[in-house]
Amino acid sequence: MEDMRSAKIKVEIQTGELTPKVLKKLDDAQPGSNALGLSDLADGDYLVFFSSPGYAAQWQSLTVKQGKGEPSEMKVNLYRKRYVVLRYVFNTSGGRELSGKSIKEGRAAVAHWGSLPYFQHDWQIWQKASGGDMFGDTPFLDFHRSSKGFGFAKVPDGVAFDDLKETPANAQYNCMSTKAEKGLTLFCRVEADRKNGLGYGKVVVEDVTETPPAGVKRVELP
Repeated sequence: MEDMRSAKIKVEIQTGELTPKVLKKLDDAQPGSNALGLSDLADGDYLVFFSSPGYAAQWQSLTVKQGKGEPSEMKVNLYRKRYVVLRYVFNTSGGRELSGKSIKEGRAAVAHWGSLPYFQHDWQIWQKASGGDMFGDTPFLDFHRSSKGFGFAKVPDGVAFDDLKETPANAQYNCMSTKAEKGLTLFCRVEADRKNGLGYGKVVVEDVTETPPAGVKRVELP
């Protein structure tokens, strides 16, 4: 654990399918050394998930052959869950205007593997390490879909979020995962696996915190 606390950890071995199946699990593993037998698993590739309330979940790959696992040992350090407090505006008609009848807007505190309405088609919050490790203590706006001409674009310097009324026609969009920092403001063009894209929007990071403000919707996995 990041804070060296003693807490129960759930360990699940799952299939790698789109709708995964849990094949084996430990519900109350403790920090330290734990063992999970593999002799009853068929040869193949699996995912091992580690989770604990209040911490960001992780997974690692596992290959089983003749009842033995590769790797034979996994070391995991779970990190406290951080929330990215985001405001968003999205044009559901596909236009570049950021005000009017077709506009949907909201505010949410989004945790690891959570996402915003509309924007979730292309990216989510992923808590990783600044140095590049897959898991850590730093939330990123992280793309799971990448296409040319879609993603994030910079906003003009010194312009307030509410004053951004339209996305520029010549904006350069890139699907580049971006560290969540207070004040970060971005235009976004969402593809959502559609030829002409789903539409345009904007987001601003109001805060990154372990304790989201009261009254703000939380978006997180169980």
